[in-house]
Amino acid sequence: MNGKAISCEEARFILRLNGYELARQGKHEVWKNKKTGEVIAITRRLISQKTWKRECKNHNLKELEEW
Repeated sequence: MNGKAISCEEARFILRLNGYELARQGKHEVWKNKKTGEVIAITRRLISQKTWKRECKNHNLKELEEW
C-alpha cells in the first residue's frame, strides 16, 4: 500500500481475504473471524498506515502484497 493512510474499503477487502466477516457497525466496524474467533475494529474513515501495520501484525493479517 502506498501513502500514509489506507481507505476503509481497502481494509474491508483485506479483512475479507483473511476470513473476517462484518459483525456490526456504528462509528467503527467490528469484524470477526469465525475460524479463530478474533475480533478487530476499524474506523469508517481513513486509517493511518502505522495503525494498520500494527493491526496486521497483532492479528496476523496478510496484506495485498502477500496474496
